Amino acid sequence: MFKVKILATACAAALAGPALAQQVSPHEDGAKLEEIVVTAQRRSENLQNVPIAVSAFTPALLAEKIITNTRDLQQATPSMSVGNQFGASTSAVINLRGQVQDVSAITVDPSVGVYQDDIYLGRVNGQLAELFDIERIEVLKGPQGTLYGRNTTGGALRIITNKANPEGRVSGYATAAYGTYNDLRLEAGANLPIIPNIMALRLSMLHHSHSGYTKSYITDGGGVGRAAALTGRVVDSDDRHWNAGRGDLAWNVNDEFRLSVSADYTEDRSNGILSRNRLGDVITGNALSATGRTVTNSPEAQNDFWSGRVSEVPYANLRQWGVGGTALYTLGATTAKLVLAHRYVDAHQRVDTDGTDQYLLSFEYALTDKQNSAEFQLNGTAMDDRLHWLYGLFYFKESGTETTLSNAAYGASSRIFGVGATNRSYSAFTHLEYDITGQLTATLGYRYTWDRKDIRGFSRAGGLCAYVPGTPGLVQTSSTNCTLFKGSKANFPSWTAGLSYHIKRDILTYAKTSRASRSGGQQARGIGFIPSTALDTNTPFQPETVTDVEVGLKAELFDRALRLNIDAYHSWLSSAQKGIIVTTPGVGSLSLVANLPGTTKIKGMEIESTAVIDRFTWDFAGSFTEGEPSDPRFVMSLTPKYKVSTTLAYKQPTSFGSITGSVTYSYSSSQYVLTEATFRQLTQFDSRNIVNAQLRAELNNEVSISLWGKNIFEDKYWNHGAAFAPFGYPIAPSFVGEPRTVGATVTTRF
Repeated sequence: MFKVKILATACAAALAGPALAQQVSPHEDGAKLEEIVVTAQRRSENLQNVPIAVSAFTPALLAEKIITNTRDLQQATPSMSVGNQFGASTSAVINLRGQVQDVSAITVDPSVGVYQDDIYLGRVNGQLAELFDIERIEVLKGPQGTLYGRNTTGGALRIITNKANPEGRVSGYATAAYGTYNDLRLEAGANLPIIPNIMALRLSMLHHSHSGYTKSYITDGGGVGRAAALTGRVVDSDDRHWNAGRGDLAWNVNDEFRLSVSADYTEDRSNGILSRNRLGDVITGNALSATGRTVTNSPEAQNDFWSGRVSEVPYANLRQWGVGGTALYTLGATTAKLVLAHRYVDAHQRVDTDGTDQYLLSFEYALTDKQNSAEFQLNGTAMDDRLHWLYGLFYFKESGTETTLSNAAYGASSRIFGVGATNRSYSAFTHLEYDITGQLTATLGYRYTWDRKDIRGFSRAGGLCAYVPGTPGLVQTSSTNCTLFKGSKANFPSWTAGLSYHIKRDILTYAKTSRASRSGGQQARGIGFIPSTALDTNTPFQPETVTDVEVGLKAELFDRALRLNIDAYHSWLSSAQKGIIVTTPGVGSLSLVANLPGTTKIKGMEIESTAVIDRFTWDFAGSFTEGEPSDPRFVMSLTPKYKVSTTLAYKQPTSFGSITGSVTYSYSSSQYVLTEATFRQLTQFDSRNIVNAQLRAELNNEVSISLWGKNIFEDKYWNHGAAFAPFGYPIAPSFVGEPRTVGATVTTRF
């Protein structure tokens, strides 16, 4: 009841904005909101004229809210949660409106599409990324299958970087920041004209490093009935050693033709993350017995929330790079655009799976993946600019190899799940907007997608072929030499249809319906048909489909002193993909993906508002999300029912420039981090209350100095986790959130 009152009170405060704005007339002091331009519909538009729910972040907003990486976005975006894949410090689990990828495998695609500029990033590895030299962030909510294709059932996250500008002058910025945990952030970007108005180069770089937020106390792993002993080694886990660079070359061939080429490189080598069993990180007695053992917290965990004992030395390494090219040709009202890209990612990590001092379960993961993509768009206007039209073609091919080494019971059981995957996708799409009356606009879009998923499995158990003999597609020459070949195809449509109506120039209402699908695929960790359970663990999982209805209001009032955006939606999710753990005698536990029967229903409401009153700026974002899975054995994961974020800033002009103070509060209600309801109590994490604050001085010579603090009241919360019962009793390995950090940042612009 208290949580309901929080959101209700916050919404009432947001709606009361007009009354507040009337108290201090914006016309008296000139305070008004800046226009935000987005390209959510593949063309530049005022955010307030786009008939879909979009959260947009300019560089100024990112700085004000101290958002420096993709995980931070969840604190300011309604209906969005960001966790990490199990044991992976740089691999994201992104949830939007209850849609989430809950299994990490090369054959499983995400529910939220992530795009760097116009390039789709197919794997979640590396998506918990640092943000630098950013032009804008756009979070599109709800199915985006028409314009952004498959794997956007929850929405799309667009990271739009600064580009080279031949028409611009030599300009750029440099930033240096230092904080607690030896947090060092060095960032720079520059636009460098080569031939004025014809060719330019933009270069940017980032170094971000800090020592570990957590301490992993390494043990010898113990033994059956033997207590584990500390080795004396302490790993600085949850650290960061991120280096990245990006370059963009733009060439205006002539007035109609423009070419650009970009390249980026990222590397992170860290000590991984602390995995700590929430029920206790010390096991005494017989750890392999359901009754002959006890579980308690170590002295380290009792004294420090960010410490724990583990038997494995964690690590996490990431290396990724990409190149892309864009050709843009404009002839009158028609524009043709071709985007080509190649990307490569290499990720390795190890984590103590059980999160205790005993060597019960360990997990080591490696992925090498490359993708090639091409997208062609032809767009323009007709009928005296009343019709905006777009047609497009998309091609995507991904190939990679993934291996997962799992050890159990003090190394007595060892299994390697290995799979090589080739994923292909082709689609054709169109998007039309027709201005019916000058106030009333109709939108219609359609895409059809052809997918093919192939795998080459090479799993081993104890060095022997792990597949059941006689499995279809299995080629076996000996007990140790075997390969499984499987393939599947799927075709599916995506569409959108809607009406928007401008009640006044600055007040837009809209209603729409959309559909998008998440690709199906092969089981990366299946071994064939198991007679004892009559289960074929190689059965491919089918695409899941989301259809939604959304209504919304976007308004700018009092001469743009108040911006208010509200939407409500209802989604129907069919053939939902859910991760399941199947335990069978003689085989052990297998991680599979299943399609739920029936329809999962999700409903919600989102609100975003910003008001300027004299020298104050106040913004508010909130969401309500409620889901009802079609199968009672599952719950909505990473889906807090209530989210609230609000920032109050005050700007004081001075003789040398200005001083701005800001405070941001974000709240997320409790949430489950595992979809299976069997362990729902173990994976229900408490609510989060995060407060960030900043004091920034802007000097007239384009230098800014800021003092900042994140999580200043040091809320102790969990980022992600899991739960299972491999030895007859529950284990809940989990990953802690960031502690309080404070620091200072200096930025100069030229």
